[in-house]
Amino acid sequence: SGGNNDEIGFVQDGNVYTIDLSNSNFSSLDSVGGWINGHSLGLQMLFLRVSDDTINAYSNSCPHQGSRNLWELNGNSFRCNNHGISYSTSDCSGGSGALSCYTSLIEGSSLIVTT
Repeated sequence: SGGNNDEIGFVQDGNVYTIDLSNSNFSSLDSVGGWINGHSLGLQMLFLRVSDDTINAYSNSCPHQGSRNLWELNGNSFRCNNHGISYSTSDCSGGSGALSCYTSLIEGSSLIVTT
């Protein structure tokens, strides 16, 4: 896999994703509290802007039974609507009560995520 997906706002090089935050597909991340499910763009990640200089990237797989794409943000947690279990946005341990997070860093108008 891998390749060039400039039109939809990211490029992949091995396990490193460079996401163009100026691309309109990622405009919901412009403000704190904004989030997106990257699945429709080919990214199996959830993204949440937690502060002006931090965007977290989470696994799009529910720790309970591996469900994807049934997420809603509810306050400070992602809720999987398959069984209604919520996972804190501040706990990245990947344990049974938490989504695992990927390493992410904002550089200029890019978000660099390493999976």
